[in-house]
Amino acid sequence: MPQQGVQQVKGYNSILGETFECSWEHETSTTTFFGEQVSHHPPISACYIENKTCGLQIEIVFQPKVRFHGSLSGPSVQSHIEGAIFIHLVPIKEHYEVRLPHFVCRNLLFGGSYCELNDDLTITCSNGLKSTVNFRSKSKNKCTGQLVRPTHNRDEVLYKIEGVSNQKLTVHHKDKPSLLMNAASIKTTKKNVKPVAEQTEIESRRVWHAVTKSIFEKNLDQATKYKTLIEDAERVLRKQRDSRGEKWTPTHFETVKKNGKEIPLGNSTLYYRYKKFDHFHESVEKKDE
Repeated sequence: MPQQGVQQVKGYNSILGETFECSWEHETSTTTFFGEQVSHHPPISACYIENKTCGLQIEIVFQPKVRFHGSLSGPSVQSHIEGAIFIHLVPIKEHYEVRLPHFVCRNLLFGGSYCELNDDLTITCSNGLKSTVNFRSKSKNKCTGQLVRPTHNRDEVLYKIEGVSNQKLTVHHKDKPSLLMNAASIKTTKKNVKPVAEQTEIESRRVWHAVTKSIFEKNLDQATKYKTLIEDAERVLRKQRDSRGEKWTPTHFETVKKNGKEIPLGNSTLYYRYKKFDHFHESVEKKDE
């Protein structure tokens, strides 16, 4: 959820093959996460989330495309997220495709800086239902949307949604409102991550440990120094691969193909899938065909 204000930070420019792994412990189940930087030019990240007890699988593939804009109130930065989120509810055989809205940081130099969502969030379900939520520009996360069932003549509106995405959302069914989400009441579960000393050299917190430590110490000059060392070393490795004619391939993910062709999720983002992905839901789909 977007927060008010923009902190003084240094961007993490993930290196090729960098990974991050964590888990969350719930009362009766465990959720695991694994992510890998599968491409550097363009910068594409692929992630896999799983909860075996609930039969939940989530695939995330995204490439941020950043644009800078100028205005009288100061520059702004817009990040267009190319890619998709795929949610698989295996026990009920439902599959969802989510396309994300833009993320914008405004008034970076003058006035009160803030971050907000912009454009459309779309969710399409395998049962035919579709939801679209529109975030209006410069409205500080105000949004409206609807859940529809497509028909031959027109879309049948089942529910309407309105509110502020980082505060409260209300859903209307047959003109009767009810609270859908209250951000203030959402509780988060602490993620479990291996200590840095136990991580491999390619895992995120170990790769960026010196940079993160410098940021917490508010020593941005030192953070810049360590960040430059990491990025320079990555450039050397890339030049060495190029000189040997080697093509780098992801370790934990592979592109998804249909009829022998890689599936695109945008202009320059391919569909990557975790190699240990459970293909049970795919076999269910084949039976239904």
